[in-house]
Amino acid sequence: MAVIPRGPSAPQMSRAAQKNAPKAARGTGKRNNSNPSGADGKNLGQGRGFRRLSSDFETKFISEKGTKPKNKDYFGFVELDGFVCWVVAESHDNDKDVVSAKIAVDTVLSMFVKKPSLSKRKLKSHIAEAHRQLKLQSNRYNLKASIMVVATNYTKMRYAHCGNCRLNLFRGDSISIKSRDKSLYQDMISKGLIPDDGEHGLEESRNLSSYLGKHGILKVDVSKKTVLYDEDILLLSTWGFWEKVTTLEMLDALEEIEEPLEYLEELQDLFLSKQEDTINNHTIAAIFAHKTFQEPNNKRKIIKMALIIGIPVLIVVISLSILSYRRNVRRNRTIATIASHESRGDTFIVDRNYDRALFEFDSAIRESRELRETRWRRGRENREIREALEVRQRVTQLIVDGDALFASSRYRDARRSFENALLEARNNIDFFDLLEIADIENKISLCDDFEYTTELISLADYQAELGQYDRALANLSEARRIAERNRNIDAGREINLRLERLRSQIEANEAAESEANRIASERERAERLQEIEILELEADRALREGNFEQAISMFNRVQASYIELNEMARAFAIEQKIVDANNSIRQLEADEQAIIAEGHVRIGDMYMLENRFSDALVSYRSARDIFSLIRRPDDVVRVNENISLAQTRQREHEIMSAIYEINQIEEEGDAFLLEGIFWQARERYRQAQALFRGINQMERVLILQDKIRDVDALEAELIERILEHGEV
Repeated sequence: MAVIPRGPSAPQMSRAAQKNAPKAARGTGKRNNSNPSGADGKNLGQGRGFRRLSSDFETKFISEKGTKPKNKDYFGFVELDGFVCWVVAESHDNDKDVVSAKIAVDTVLSMFVKKPSLSKRKLKSHIAEAHRQLKLQSNRYNLKASIMVVATNYTKMRYAHCGNCRLNLFRGDSISIKSRDKSLYQDMISKGLIPDDGEHGLEESRNLSSYLGKHGILKVDVSKKTVLYDEDILLLSTWGFWEKVTTLEMLDALEEIEEPLEYLEELQDLFLSKQEDTINNHTIAAIFAHKTFQEPNNKRKIIKMALIIGIPVLIVVISLSILSYRRNVRRNRTIATIASHESRGDTFIVDRNYDRALFEFDSAIRESRELRETRWRRGRENREIREALEVRQRVTQLIVDGDALFASSRYRDARRSFENALLEARNNIDFFDLLEIADIENKISLCDDFEYTTELISLADYQAELGQYDRALANLSEARRIAERNRNIDAGREINLRLERLRSQIEANEAAESEANRIASERERAERLQEIEILELEADRALREGNFEQAISMFNRVQASYIELNEMARAFAIEQKIVDANNSIRQLEADEQAIIAEGHVRIGDMYMLENRFSDALVSYRSARDIFSLIRRPDDVVRVNENISLAQTRQREHEIMSAIYEINQIEEEGDAFLLEGIFWQARERYRQAQALFRGINQMERVLILQDKIRDVDALEAELIERILEHGEV
């Protein structure tokens, strides 16, 4: 057995695989470029010697996650002395923790190591076991996967697959084998709806008709044996790869390729060149058969030995064949009878006729006693048939027992029987899928409801004895609701009788309590009115003393009490007292605000005397806002007059300040004119002119315009003199 080291990020094998295949290669995330070599010196019962030593098969693979968060593909292989098995799988579920492809690959390799063979039945059973493991380990998600299994004895090969993983066998410059998918895409190709060019209809290649983990019957395709020749090349790939790279492109990439690693790198470069933003999980494995095992040619020796022992053996074989034929006929007849009973029982299970189904399964088990259990293959098959029947019989018996217990009002025992039926049915996944689980769960729910109804009735009787009539009524009403929902007629009739008796008792108690309550209520009302009248007198005194807020609080309490006692006339009278108290409070508040406003007016007057007009306006406006708030229009008019006066004085002050500054500028222009600096004089005059225009002093604007003309005339005269006499 070759030792194949794993990459650093490849996951660990399952315990079963580690136990049975300690030297098997696995990978999910990185390239494995190991070169298998060497042997462990053991012959694992192949009966064919060390075929591996006389052969040369080189395996390389690449398995990467692309742009996905996790690689859900898985590849593994195991080399034995007489056999090699390669397995590639792809997950189709959304479970983030469990890699269903890994479970499938580990299961197949573990089974193959136990019983290595190219038998079609063995390969099928390995894949069926992987299917069963995925169903058993499904928890929050239903685990699903595609798988391709390739096995060889170094001379011939056979492959088995389910889903859309692919195998290609390249021989020379041609494609010798191309596996068929279990998908709508393959069906469309077979029917001639689309060409098999890898370009059309690929979106249908994910629509699988069979895959590991599916509900119902699993369909596995197993090929015939194919002879391998030297230099044959096997290529295994998952959907994530072959949906981008066609078979012809795979063949073209082999040109001038001698090593599998070189071939894989060429394929991956081609694959990556076709990607856009998203790259799927992809796995490719290349096996180069550099040398296959050649069977020795011992034809003459074989013929001679056949003549010596052939005739006696032939006689024995014929005798055994006749005996075996008779046994087979009898066995097949028994199996057919069992299958008939089982089929009818399954039909009754689907129809929920569990009594008839139990009769059929009992009959099938009686027939199965004729099947002998031996350690040979048929004996194991007989045992498997009986075990499957026993599961059906036990489950059906538990359901029938549960129905009987339910009918005898032993609801807790019935519930336990139904739950055990569901638990037992999980030992046969196919039968579990056949059962109407919702029907059994409904029976369990009915057991809970019927038992709960009985408990509610007992609890209501106890509460009625304690005088807790409301609780007793609530529990009886709840029990009746549950009984009506479940059509529990007997319980509903019993509950109605109890309700009538309880209501009669409640009515009698209520009549007695009503009279006592009326007398107590009238006495309590008189006492309450006396207390309220005393509180009203205290509130009147507080109002007279000027404690308005206290008076309002007390009046509100008095009014609420009168309303509570339905003394509406008195309540309306109290409302007027509350209004009067609130008016008094508002008047006091208005007087206080008026004093504050007058303070603002006096402050504004002080600011006016100091020519601080902006501050005066702020104070006047504050006073006006307060007078407006307390609704004193005369005071508002008076303060508005002060505001107008302050605004006028402010504008006059601003104009005087501006005129003073402009005069300074004009004087600067006069000084420049005396010095003969005409352009500076003209600039100052124009600046002053613009400022006078801004404050609407048009007379000064005209005066400055005359000065500007004078400057222009003097400057022109000076220039003329210079030009004529050269004088300044």
